[in-house]
Amino acid sequence: MAQAFWDENKQREWEEWNKKLLEQRKEIYLNWAKQVADRFVEIDLPERKQLMKKVIEVLEKNNIDFEVDNYKIKIKGNLIEVRLAGFMGGPEWIEIRQGDKTIIWETHMDYSILYVKPLGSSKVLGGVELPRDIQLPRDIPRVYYIYPNLYIFF
Repeated sequence: MAQAFWDENKQREWEEWNKKLLEQRKEIYLNWAKQVADRFVEIDLPERKQLMKKVIEVLEKNNIDFEVDNYKIKIKGNLIEVRLAGFMGGPEWIEIRQGDKTIIWETHMDYSILYVKPLGSSKVLGGVELPRDIQLPRDIPRVYYIYPNLYIFF
């Protein structure tokens, strides 16, 4: 009888603990979603054109072969690595190779970065992050890799 009473109390404690844990997880997720929503930037058309122009300048400066179609930049290259983001979905890191250049798209919580680097250089040099070629708002542009092209949509 004492064992049954103890088991019943333990069961109640576990249920309360699970309920608290679910509430904590819900709160964490809601806080994360609020942070993402607070960082979302709505950019009007002239600013989008300006950002697109900056990306084009970086690609031209690094002799990258690309095409521009309206508000889409298409960069031909072989896919090397893709890392998908957890909660956010979509690409967190896309690395492609075009000739002797590596093109990397990296997405962070607040911004995105486009790197263009020579083939022989490493991602991180001596513990120091490579210089950023161009930094953009996180949600603009959208980036996809559809074989054999990396698409950047503004």
